[in-house]
Amino acid sequence: MKDINNKEMFPIQQSYSKEEQIKRYWKCNYTTVESQLAYWILLPKDVKPVQIEKQPIEGLDINNIGQYVSIDKTCPMLEVSVYYEHCWYEMNSADWLAKKLHLMGENILHYRKINGISTGTYADILTTKIINNDKSIISRFTVLKDYDPNLSGANYFMVKASCFEEDYQKRMFDILQITNNWDLINKTNWNMAENLQPFSFNLKQHNFTFYFPTSWKMFKDSNHDKLSAQPIRFLLKHEDEGRNIGVVNIYLYTKTSKENFESFTSNIEARLISITEFECKIQKKVADNILNPKLEKAWYIQGDLEYPEKKFRAFLMSYLVQTNSGICYIESIGPRPNLNNYYWEAGKRCIELIVESFDNMDFSKG
Repeated sequence: MKDINNKEMFPIQQSYSKEEQIKRYWKCNYTTVESQLAYWILLPKDVKPVQIEKQPIEGLDINNIGQYVSIDKTCPMLEVSVYYEHCWYEMNSADWLAKKLHLMGENILHYRKINGISTGTYADILTTKIINNDKSIISRFTVLKDYDPNLSGANYFMVKASCFEEDYQKRMFDILQITNNWDLINKTNWNMAENLQPFSFNLKQHNFTFYFPTSWKMFKDSNHDKLSAQPIRFLLKHEDEGRNIGVVNIYLYTKTSKENFESFTSNIEARLISITEFECKIQKKVADNILNPKLEKAWYIQGDLEYPEKKFRAFLMSYLVQTNSGICYIESIGPRPNLNNYYWEAGKRCIELIVESFDNMDFSKG
């Protein structure tokens, strides 16, 4: 068998003709549970359902809503599972999936990022996992989300198709067909967990606009009330049952400001270095490939902040962007990624929504 790390082993286009696909696959319509969870999926004709009742999976906070296995003993083993979790906050489906794969002990071999128009990022991922100390299982995962009209919030779904590594080359295009051909039967027109709140602020005839999720609350810094002073600072707070679970600082500057984009980047780095009580471990600093055509310039930095004496650890995410309106600095110092909650994922998504919609309220792509 070819090296599984070879990109040829992670196809994204089907090699079977339309006639072959009709001959090889059947369409399974799953309607056993609540209507908002109903889905359809294409399966090889030797793969049949073995479990169709909703089953909670301990330790993963997900429910299995469909398990299918190959019944033809002359064909290589193939197993398909569909899972979902209901979440209240808006986040990237790709980030949700990444956490689940970590909990499942999957090791990523190939990763394909998929950008939604306004609904965040999705992922198509090939993984490997050792079971029974010697057997290597290859799995492919894809993911989507949809608003739940009964509960509000969103349901996050993933499909997993797996086989033994020695059989993967024989099953590779079956697995591609399964994981890239499924959807919800009663899909809504709003594939997010929350509504979006529009923001608009006029600063010296320069109008700044963007969106943020409605679970976040916007406050204007009273110390920045004078329009003659720059920057104008706004604060986004995210709370859960009265507890602060996320904060985003937003600073607006017009192009008439004495500051310029390049001096900002230097000042931000200098400020982080000068915070003496923290140990700053900046992980990367890049000009992010942001699909917002209204952005003339963009700069991104992230990393860990630690205060050992007080056992304090936080995660820094900040963007500096420039449009025709001016310059905006967006900064979040909040929870680090962890396996106990989705606070980090929600904060990341909030910032990305601001950046993607900044002076770009129709979410047009560059």
